[in-house]
Amino acid sequence: MKKNSCLFILIMSLAFFSSNFFIELSAITLTLNTPLSNQPLFDGECLDYDIDLDAGDYVAIAETEPLWEMDLKIVIATDASFTNILVTEDSFGSGMTERGYFNCSTTTIYIRISSESGDGFFDIIVSDDINYGYKDISSPITKEHIFEDDLPKNYYLEVTPNKIYVFSVTTTWSVDLVVEVSFDPTWVIVNSIHNNGSSGNEIFGKNATEHEVIYIRVKSISGSGYYDIKGEQNQSPQLTHPKDISYEYGLTGNSITWTITDSWVKTTWYKIYKDLTEIYSGSWISGDSIICDIDGLDLGNYSYKLEASDGYNSSEDTVLVGIVNDQPQIICTSKDNYFHGVTGNNISWTITDRSVGTTTSYTIRRDGNIIETGSWESDIPIVLIIDDLDIGTYTFSFEASDGLGGIIQDEINITVIENVPAHPSDTKTTFWLIGTLSGITIAIMIAIAVAIIVKRQQEQTKSISASKPHLDIYEEREILGDMITCFYCGTPLDREGKQCSDCGMPMLLCSVCKKPISFGDPVGKCSLCEAYGHLTHLQEWVKVCGKCPNCDQSLPLEGIVPEESKEKKK
Repeated sequence: MKKNSCLFILIMSLAFFSSNFFIELSAITLTLNTPLSNQPLFDGECLDYDIDLDAGDYVAIAETEPLWEMDLKIVIATDASFTNILVTEDSFGSGMTERGYFNCSTTTIYIRISSESGDGFFDIIVSDDINYGYKDISSPITKEHIFEDDLPKNYYLEVTPNKIYVFSVTTTWSVDLVVEVSFDPTWVIVNSIHNNGSSGNEIFGKNATEHEVIYIRVKSISGSGYYDIKGEQNQSPQLTHPKDISYEYGLTGNSITWTITDSWVKTTWYKIYKDLTEIYSGSWISGDSIICDIDGLDLGNYSYKLEASDGYNSSEDTVLVGIVNDQPQIICTSKDNYFHGVTGNNISWTITDRSVGTTTSYTIRRDGNIIETGSWESDIPIVLIIDDLDIGTYTFSFEASDGLGGIIQDEINITVIENVPAHPSDTKTTFWLIGTLSGITIAIMIAIAVAIIVKRQQEQTKSISASKPHLDIYEEREILGDMITCFYCGTPLDREGKQCSDCGMPMLLCSVCKKPISFGDPVGKCSLCEAYGHLTHLQEWVKVCGKCPNCDQSLPLEGIVPEESKEKKK
């Protein structure tokens, strides 16, 4: 409401002229929730207003800017003569805004605004929103601009009674701010914070007690700038909840880890209790891990509790810890019997146990009588020599204690057998019989194998011979001693020679009869290995045996490929 001086002089002159020509001015009628602006007022003068209202709670606000340096007073009454006064608000020279809160049970309410000092203009409004003109900070407000000696910025936050609420006013400017807190809009201050002209974040908390609204007022004593403001109900610190722990007595590396998080903190602290006795304490930062060592405990159950506070609220969590003793494990190794007089016999027991007391013990009994006692260590065998026993059966029992209540038992029966040596002559006879029988058995097996092979060869020869009614020409040639010739060039060959003296090619033999193949003889070859033979010999062999005589692979009759004779080629 900054006005230039000419406008002010003009309006003030009109107001003065009106006051000289009219003895009494009637009250100005207001409309609910509608502001009336630029109302002129002289030092020591007043203006009256009226408004018709339903029953309920209301606020009347008269406000001016620092330019006019006016000290306003507001009076609210139920009659035009202002004898039945509901509210009187006067800041006694320190305020430029007056708020009058009242409850209306009559039809018409009368309001008088007066200047205790100073001339100027003001705005007036009557509202059924008692927080009218205040900003709700249930959502954060950022970049609020404030001038030096400007009107205060007013805020409110609806709250739940008896809960703690925290507020933050943050500025990056060197502005000298004062933050005030009240439980009612008449500004009965319950808390005040002064940042002493420095930038930074001012955090403060307040218990709402029985109230439902908290009011915040921010003003600048010196300097101008921007600030952010927010407020919300403070939540208790959030603690992680580790699982309950159980570990074997004597093992190390055991601990409980809690993590604490909190968005609003003031002065933090934590305490750890073991079965209601405090054992650790300290401070924390949001996100910190609090580690509690729980090694070295005796057998039993324990309760560990963490209590943490953020300066406003506290939280706690409990973890149960159990220390147990696992049962020892035992392994026994021994033969069930041995011959009398033979040495190197023993029974071995090995105990495995990670959790043992200061004193371990074991007892060995033979047929119920104690024969040995002592202490033991995990995984180290306990060996009992049993070479000196007489013939018979014995019961050995073993019992061990780990010193923590864990007991393991084992039992084994050992039989000592009479050792009767064999007579020397019997021994020689026995070896002779064994050698003789072994030789006979081997000879019989060899004879049977040879007989089977010979028989199979005879059967194959008979089968092939049976298919031939008479000697073929190649066999007759061999018997009569007829001349044989080189298969490749026809030159006569010496039967004892290996190759042709003319062409130098080796003598070609039939893969069935193993006799030379002469020039012009009908020839066939295996389609698999290309072995040559007299054509009739190869065909008869495959018919009977079903395979090649050279490569021994299965072969149909069609697998014998005829070769043109050399004579035909000539």
